[in-house]
Amino acid sequence: MIIKSEKITEDYQWVSLENSISRAIPVNQAKLDKLKLKLYDSPFKYIRNGRLALPEGKKLELEDGTILTKEQLKPAEANERKKIKSFNNPIELDKAVKYP
Repeated sequence: MIIKSEKITEDYQWVSLENSISRAIPVNQAKLDKLKLKLYDSPFKYIRNGRLALPEGKKLELEDGTILTKEQLKPAEANERKKIKSFNNPIELDKAVKYP
């Protein structure tokens, strides 16, 4: 349901674009594919390496609503890999990542 519609000023559009571009990191397709494969190999690496603290008794909620404890991370990796593969559907088929 739309309550109100208004035109965004040119200044506002330009500022938003400038902010996004200034924080962008240049990357080529090969580097992006390599990062995607690393994520596929270990989807929860950032938790096991200590970049994200998951204290005992605390749980992690994934984007799909799944709630995991630290002990459930290893078995849940297979489901995450399956999900990553299912979303590998680019418009240009030659740019699809070849997951193992």
